[in-house]
Amino acid sequence: MAIHLEKAFGGSARHWLQLQMNFDLWQGEQGAEDLDIPRLQPV
Repeated sequence: MAIHLEKAFGGSARHWLQLQMNFDLWQGEQGAEDLDIPRLQPV
């Protein structure tokens, strides 16, 4: 998809992927406080 966006709108495919990654991370962080995941302890 990033290559299609590069061809259609300009910019690099890498730039489009970075934008998507930043958005995905932001979305994940929005609900992170609600997750009940215990921290792993070293052995």
